[in-house]
Amino acid sequence: NPARAEVQLQIGSPYQGPVVLTLIDVQGRPVWVATFEKTVFSAEHTLSVQNLPEGLYLLRIEQGTRHETRRLSIQP
Repeated sequence: NPARAEVQLQIGSPYQGPVVLTLIDVQGRPVWVATFEKTVFSAEHTLSVQNLPEGLYLLRIEQGTRHETRRLSIQP
């Protein structure tokens, strides 16, 4: 589903420690970066996308040595 104003991220894993979220545009440039401390199995984070241009993005989630990338579509 395309995002319009915000994206609710739910990150579930036994990992506890710093999590780095990076939103990357189609040119490979990071357009948003956030870091938070994950202290529970299932953590939530809200990403506001209302000021970003529409299009496809990659969301990179880094938890220690584990990295995951998801596609994100933003529409007005």
